[in-house]
Formats: sequence, structure tokens, C-alpha cells
Amino acid sequence: MEIMSEHVNPARHFLKYFKHTCKKGLKFTAVKEEITGTFSADLITCGSADAAYADDVDSHRSTQGFLAKLLGAAIAWFSQTQKCVTLSTTEAELYALSDAIKDVMYIRSTLDYFEFP
Repeated sequence: MEIMSEHVNPARHFLKYFKHTCKKGLKFTAVKEEITGTFSADLITCGSADAAYADDVDSHRSTQGFLAKLLGAAIAWFSQTQKCVTLSTTEAELYALSDAIKDVMYIRSTLDYFEFP
């Protein structure tokens, strides 16, 4: 019986969580163009990356972050300490941009696979 309670408690926790969050989700929106009156469906409407140079006082590593939105809803993001020590703000920003580009390329290849324009 002990094994059973080990799995029942997490299941109860999940069901309680699901009960309170089942109406929540991502909200995708299309932008209506003023001139033509048609809806624009630019898939990635916003993507941004940033880095804070050497802000970890113990390891002197930079922190980087990234956010990509698809039709107004956040679909990919990260915030993490960079894997290497950078020597300048520019280098920290380039590492952040490099990791962001990897994520954008993955998103684009996934959208291509599902035949999105």
C-alpha cells in the first residue's frame, strides 16, 4: 500500500492544479492592418535577447535571457548564466544573441515541418 500512496499524492496534486488552471492557456492574436483591413499573421512577432555582463560576483559570469513570441504569445524563453566567462559587454551580448539565434532556427524548422508560411 505504501507504493500506492507514493503515486496517489502527486496525482491528487496534479488534479487540483489542473482544476484551477484548465481555463488558462496561450492567447494567439493576429494584427489587423489599418490600410487593407486584412489580418496579418507574422508568425514570430517579437524576439529579443539580452545579457548582463559579469553580474555573478562569485564566478564573474554573465547572465543572458531570450524571449520569442508567436502571434503575441510567448513560446520560447530562457534566462541562464552563460557557460563561459566573457571579457566584455559586447562579447556577452554576442553569446546571448548566438543562443537566441539557435532557438529561433529551431522554431523556424519546426514551423517549416508543420508547413506554416
